Amino acid sequence: MWDVQTGVEIWKTPSGSHKWCVTSVAFFPNGKQVVSGSSDYTLRFWDSETGEARSDHLWGGHRAPIWSMAISRDGQKIVSGSDDSTIRVWCAETGKAIGQLLRIHEGRVNSVAFSPDGRYFASGGADHMIHIWDTETGMPKGAPLIGHAGIVRCVAFSPDGRSIASCSDDRTIRIWDAGLDPEWESFQALHGSWDCQRFALSRHPAHQMKQLYASDSTETTAVWYDRETGWIMGNEMDHILWIPPHLFDRVSVGRMKILIPGPALVVDLSKFAHGTEWQACYTDSSSN
Repeated sequence: MWDVQTGVEIWKTPSGSHKWCVTSVAFFPNGKQVVSGSSDYTLRFWDSETGEARSDHLWGGHRAPIWSMAISRDGQKIVSGSDDSTIRVWCAETGKAIGQLLRIHEGRVNSVAFSPDGRYFASGGADHMIHIWDTETGMPKGAPLIGHAGIVRCVAFSPDGRSIASCSDDRTIRIWDAGLDPEWESFQALHGSWDCQRFALSRHPAHQMKQLYASDSTETTAVWYDRETGWIMGNEMDHILWIPPHLFDRVSVGRMKILIPGPALVVDLSKFAHGTEWQACYTDSSSN
């Protein structure tokens, strides 16, 4: 612990407090306590004035190093992310886990952050993805935020909770619409599966493709982007739209608002027709 004004060390934890390296630390809102996360799989509480450990708060719920941790603004909940691809929500008062282990990332969970009201939290991982979660239910909130071409290192909510910032090994910072407003309830657009029916290359709902995509059967089919060829594919073989691969990482996929360094590329697909609908774009010049 350091004095911000003087830079003088106030206290340090005793050697051996954590068995391995300490990977994350955060103050409680009241400023009286600090919690730390470690690669020894545990979270620990400390008195911020004395540096003494709270022996009644030593938690172990992950099976791999803890790499990220955050405390809700009201100080009631803690969320942690681990190398075991899992996320766990804790009750700060009792030190007990709330609900089950949350598993959706493939690989390490590098960063977690609560929304200002504590109702949601975001997670970013080694799989290049960002997920938003409902704190109470432990369920994902809407579609993941996908667009980074590298490991997501950090995520953070804006003070009003309407935006999420992320940074990545792809050397970019991205600002996303958190999608927590009612207007986004009906706009589930994501790169990769694109809700199996629609896809979007803009965060504006008005730019979303109106035509549903389906296979020859009655079931809808996932739409996905082939990064090697640049084709947006459907039904495993239908070539829907081509985007130069070197530009795709700059396209405003889903809810991305700002790309740093920019600018982001926005594609209006509201009048885009594909499949049998291509005929709607055809004009017979011989009849003129």
